Amino acid sequence: MTSPSPQRYAFEWTTAGRLAGETAAWRDLSESAVEPNPAYGANVLAAAERHLRRGRPIPLLVARDAARGGALAALWPLEARDWRQGFPGRATRLFENEYTTLTHPLLRADDAAEILAQSLAFLAAAPAADPLVFSYLCEARGFSALLGETCARAGLATARVDGAARAAVDPEPGKSGVRYAREYLSKSRRAGVERRLKRLKELGAVDFSSIFADAPGGAAALRSFLDLEAKSWKGRAGTALANAARTRAFALEAFSGENGAPRVRLRSLTLEKRPVAMALDLESQGVAYAFKAAYDEDFARFSPGLLLDADTAGRVGKGGEIARLDSFAQTELAQDSVWRQREPVGRHVVALSGGRSEAEALAARLRAATVASDYAKQIAHRGRAAAAVIAGAGLIWALSRPFA
Repeated sequence: MTSPSPQRYAFEWTTAGRLAGETAAWRDLSESAVEPNPAYGANVLAAAERHLRRGRPIPLLVARDAARGGALAALWPLEARDWRQGFPGRATRLFENEYTTLTHPLLRADDAAEILAQSLAFLAAAPAADPLVFSYLCEARGFSALLGETCARAGLATARVDGAARAAVDPEPGKSGVRYAREYLSKSRRAGVERRLKRLKELGAVDFSSIFADAPGGAAALRSFLDLEAKSWKGRAGTALANAARTRAFALEAFSGENGAPRVRLRSLTLEKRPVAMALDLESQGVAYAFKAAYDEDFARFSPGLLLDADTAGRVGKGGEIARLDSFAQTELAQDSVWRQREPVGRHVVALSGGRSEAEALAARLRAATVASDYAKQIAHRGRAAAAVIAGAGLIWALSRPFA
């Protein structure tokens, strides 16, 4: 009687901080994954754990390949959620924070189907196998299709909660971003970009440039970006990375570009060497994810951010620096007018036990919670607007009174 062969993939739990000691292996997995996800890069998750979560661990489920000496084959950042965190039920969610807009795990591409099947089986074998929630899946990409096929074979029920489409540039094979601009942008839109650029050049020397964060001068460029964002409307709104010590520390560590985990590129539009618009992109497997952008409001009449976006679009595809561009956005944004293609992104549930009724029930609760949250935000916005009107009316009344 022959003994059974040992299982090729072994699973273990660790944390982002502990696994950061294997940054090179983590980077190699990111660059060989079935689909890139720089939001789950080594520097980003380790910095999030250290600064955004103040040292509270980010649990990672990792798979190691016995046939390759224990090399990393999968990485799943996971967190348990229930009513105590305001979540409408019990679930295991792929990790996310305010900066996360992709939530698929990293799976080595050359055996992705088997690795995914074994990962789901490992999670389903837990005593309390709560449903998996993927808040941001690119539905037209490799992992989403693989997940559907694997769940169907394993008899695991899935449900789609909701979705949206975000701006992107994804030229057909052999086409460049320049050709994309001709085919996807209206003549009036192209003319507007050219007109604004011409007017800006009347003020002095204009230059478009880019630099990697780990290159000489890259650290200074990152600090310039943080300063520019802090001085913009994002600083006043409280969303700039440099607004708080913890988010600034997160940015400096996460986007240092050290060890290429992930690769970080800073793009700039300068006037007489003064940055008037900058963008921070995360790159993996030739795909650029537009993480953050900022512009100098003194030059708002030239729409410098759109000028930079248009230049970036022209660098995508055949002969360009990157294969495709994902706006990485949670909501509609200015790039929608010049990055005219769309990347469909959806929220999905996988029931590891309990069947279709459990998947559909959680999806329904998530939809209801989203509607309630959106309504609460609308009420709060109206309340602030009403308060501003009342305050303005009071000021007018006070100013209209005769001096005593």
